[in-house]
Amino acid sequence: MTHRKSKFEHWRDRQKEKKGVTELSSIEDLVKLMLDGKRAPEDRQVNPTQMEYLLSDAKLKAYMGPAGVAKTSTGVADIFLKALLMPGTKWFIARRDYNDLNETTLRTALNVLNNLPDGTLLDRQKMAPQKWWIRPIVHGVNGAATEPSEITFLGLSDYVGGYEFTGGFIDEADEVTQNNFMQMVGRLRYKPYPDFPDENFGMGCAFNPPSMSHWLYTACTGLDITGAKVAAPVMTLFRPRKTENDRNLPKNYRALQIASMSTELQQRYVDGAWGNTFPGEPVIRQFRQAVHVRPKLQFNGGTLFRFWDFGYNRPAVLFAQVAMDGRTQILKEFLGHHIEGTKFIETVIAQTARAFPYAEKFVDYGDPAVAQHKDTGSMLALLNNAGILMRYQRTPFELSMQMLRKRFETLIEGEPAIVIDESCRIIIDGLLGGYHLKEDGVTPRKDGQFDHEIDALRYGMYNLFGLALSSVRPEDLPRSLAYKPQRKFS
Repeated sequence: MTHRKSKFEHWRDRQKEKKGVTELSSIEDLVKLMLDGKRAPEDRQVNPTQMEYLLSDAKLKAYMGPAGVAKTSTGVADIFLKALLMPGTKWFIARRDYNDLNETTLRTALNVLNNLPDGTLLDRQKMAPQKWWIRPIVHGVNGAATEPSEITFLGLSDYVGGYEFTGGFIDEADEVTQNNFMQMVGRLRYKPYPDFPDENFGMGCAFNPPSMSHWLYTACTGLDITGAKVAAPVMTLFRPRKTENDRNLPKNYRALQIASMSTELQQRYVDGAWGNTFPGEPVIRQFRQAVHVRPKLQFNGGTLFRFWDFGYNRPAVLFAQVAMDGRTQILKEFLGHHIEGTKFIETVIAQTARAFPYAEKFVDYGDPAVAQHKDTGSMLALLNNAGILMRYQRTPFELSMQMLRKRFETLIEGEPAIVIDESCRIIIDGLLGGYHLKEDGVTPRKDGQFDHEIDALRYGMYNLFGLALSSVRPEDLPRSLAYKPQRKFS
């Protein structure tokens, strides 16, 4: 019977054919030693997804999962494996901040190093950025003397200088900006000898699942926050099961996690799903996903409200219906991207016709500075030409934000005054904290992503229910919208 080679055996054979890489028959044992070296050799194990990640020759790869699946150990071991097998190469291990790296990732690197034989570490530079020289376990090219490999530990928020690397690993990559990530990709150009194989260059990263609005989501899936295909994935994604590493965790680890976390944090840190948690305090703390988000809200006909914001390059509109008693449902969202005024208006009109064919009347509230916006001309003139009557009034930020927060904590006959359809991921993520306060705890951070839709909501709600002037007429609120509560507020 013909033996079918495993992925590991195919990878090992390919490595044997490369210059400077020989005697690889014990790579699997080497990986077990690095990751599970405290146990006896016969008891050592490597998690399945760990081994797939370590043996992958993808140019860019990502290890994403919940807490406790050994993400950092996997990424660090990957760098050690390459440093040991490729003499004279240069690698980096990084986090956003060097102090965080020094307290977390570097400790993991020391644990991996301590599992390796004495003499693996030839020398080290302890001053920041720390650098280690590693003794390879293979011969140099054509039997030449073996050159040591280098591992440099970096904080990416600092100036990283003119480094060149063969590859590297970024820990907690969800904390890193896309610009910093791509900066390091651009530094993957160091060759230990002229004809060093191009397939040996590569970079890995590890992270807890971020929001679907995070750049890593698109980089790994090719999708945007709405689920639309916007690009080809640039990273190969590895997703370990949350139980893979349980043999190395305390028995009550998962139970303690769940007991101390909100539903949103469990989604990210326990289940390993693309999450929606964000750094910083939400600007609207009164929003609660379990209370204010509902599945498959239905438009009941009659008047359709549209709330507009004409942010630079990112215009936004929310589609809503309002009941006789003032309860507001946000049914749909649209956030433009590098789209000029005329095209944006045409797109909104097309989406309105497709999603709300039974709307009898349209009421549009928008940016109070709409008359001053210029794109291909006055935005107000463009709206008028499209047959859209934009209602707007001066909207004091603090007053309108206070009113919006009050609406989120208001109940009307046991139902929240505002509910949002679960398909509106951008505004939901913004309310969860994508739109958050700066370090001063007072000033909202304008991010160019979440603030536009929340501004649109603020304009619409202030025009409807603001203290200065209510421009809602009774005939704009058809009795057909006097719906029964779908779920009791608790």
